[in-house]
Amino acid sequence: MTLDRRLQCLLWLYITTVQGMTGLSVVVSISPTADVVSGQTLSITCQWSADYTGPNAVVNYKLNDCGGAIGSLFINVGTACPSVPPYTLTCNRATRTLGIQIPANSYSHGDIWTCEGRNDNYDNTTPPQTDTTTVDVVLPVTSVTITPSTTVLVDVGTSTTLTCTTQPHSRPTASVTWYRVVSGQPQQITSNINVSHDTQNSTQTTTSVLSYVPSKEDNGRTVYCVSDGGWTGSTDTTLESARVSINVRYSPDTDPVVSGYDGSTMYMGDSVTLSCTVVGGYPTASLSWTCPDGTTSVSGTVTVTFSNIFHGKTCSCVATHIAGGYSRTVTTPIFIVNIPVTTVIITPSTTVTVDVGTSTTLTCTTHPHSRPTANVTWYRVVSGQPQQITGKISVSYDTHESAQTTTSVLSYVPSKAEHGRTVYCVSDGGRTGSTTTSLQSNTVTLNVRYRPAISIAPLGDPYVITEGISGISLVCTVTSANPSVTSIFWTREVTEVSNTGVYNLPTITPGHSGEYTCSAINDVGTTTESITLVVISSPAEPNIVGITNVSSSSLTVQWSSDEKSSAPSTFNISHRCKHCDLPDSTSIGRTTNEDVYSTTFTNLLPETVYYVNITAINQGGSSSPLDLIVSTTPDSNVLY
Repeated sequence: MTLDRRLQCLLWLYITTVQGMTGLSVVVSISPTADVVSGQTLSITCQWSADYTGPNAVVNYKLNDCGGAIGSLFINVGTACPSVPPYTLTCNRATRTLGIQIPANSYSHGDIWTCEGRNDNYDNTTPPQTDTTTVDVVLPVTSVTITPSTTVLVDVGTSTTLTCTTQPHSRPTASVTWYRVVSGQPQQITSNINVSHDTQNSTQTTTSVLSYVPSKEDNGRTVYCVSDGGWTGSTDTTLESARVSINVRYSPDTDPVVSGYDGSTMYMGDSVTLSCTVVGGYPTASLSWTCPDGTTSVSGTVTVTFSNIFHGKTCSCVATHIAGGYSRTVTTPIFIVNIPVTTVIITPSTTVTVDVGTSTTLTCTTHPHSRPTANVTWYRVVSGQPQQITGKISVSYDTHESAQTTTSVLSYVPSKAEHGRTVYCVSDGGRTGSTTTSLQSNTVTLNVRYRPAISIAPLGDPYVITEGISGISLVCTVTSANPSVTSIFWTREVTEVSNTGVYNLPTITPGHSGEYTCSAINDVGTTTESITLVVISSPAEPNIVGITNVSSSSLTVQWSSDEKSSAPSTFNISHRCKHCDLPDSTSIGRTTNEDVYSTTFTNLLPETVYYVNITAINQGGSSSPLDLIVSTTPDSNVLY
């Protein structure tokens, strides 16, 4: 139908409606528009008033251009209902209604359906009563598409764009509403929304663009849009788009934290696992480790085995984040890495040969370069027990990469008693498992060389021997020597009398008197010991010197020894009166009063004869007795 023709029809309908205003009327429902969803059957009902009583009263429909009647129904005649394909008409004279169902392919948007009523169908002079409705074909929204469709990755505080589009072109124009889900509940978004439409044949799509600036609290929330204009059966509905997850990238608020090492002392070969963590941020911050030995890790943990290169240094953890230019570096505490002593070596390594009283040098060295510096202590073993040596010790160090070896030099002057003893050194700074220990070096045996030690017999110097004795031997015994003696012999003055340690003397004569020397020789030197032999004979008869101080009760006898014989060591003196039964005996020692000896006899009887006997005695025997006859004077107090 052309536009001009439609305008003419509308004008005609208007005129006839004005002209036919009587008590008769028809009413179309639905009116003034008949909404129908595209593809569904359109139903219209026309109801007439009870005033149509004429025998030829009739109602019918017309479409658009005022053409012929559709479905004329004689109200008061018969019971039949007209049939006008493709339409389906329903008649109910009791309710005074004439319905028409219009198939989907038989109506168009904007069609005008008119219901006409005439009390006399054959009266062409009276305009009919009419009522109209306009077809409003609803094109529903069938889908709402959101882009991006699943996930939006956006930095906090940065705007991101979400677009919601309805499909297909719909009628009426769809309205779009935006929502975000907060704590499980939808929350409408009302700002930063721009809406546009695409029009096609009086239908439109709706495009709603949301400019969204999320906070970090929006991370993980979902956003979606909702459009009206959907239909389910005969019910208008809303359509929801897919839900888009908002992944908000934001950097951590704090610096990373390292753990796994607290600054305590570690040892070479120990291992620790270091951890680096950072709280907050999305996605998780990237963590990387760098350590002094070149060990790296692109995770939050790194396992390191300590070597010397770690001492005094740190491992660094770098935390970076893609959002906000976040980059932070933290370090471990400074590593303290001790290097244990593993060996202690003493040189010479087994035996030291040294002459007694001569200094020898022993060197004790720790290995490897250790930290802290090792201390060395020297010991010798005495009677099975260690005894610290605190003598002349000098210590030096060799430094390499802040670690040191310790060299201790012992200048040792051993005595003869040190021979066969062992010497060793002990270093601290060792380690067994996790326990600090001390380490002992190898032991060194002292081979102390010394001259022979000898003893001679018989004992006593001088050794007094009696003339005429036989079977006497001078014996020289080596009690100790290192090395062993090479020769041992006896000499008298410069003459060798025996080439062994035993000198057997012949029968003793005075000519054997003198000094005898034993000499023992080894590679270190010669040791000598001497003994003096004194040969003595029995003394000669003493010589009378005189009798003095004679009185009635006492007298003194003086004598001397024979100068040509061996000197006496003592004298045996006895005296008895002529008529006495028992003698009195006295022994006196030698005096030094010019080799004159004396003794005084007391308690004698007056005017009495006495026999005196003096015998010289020494180691060689007794002399012949000196026999004397002496007498006392008369008693001066007696009167004759």
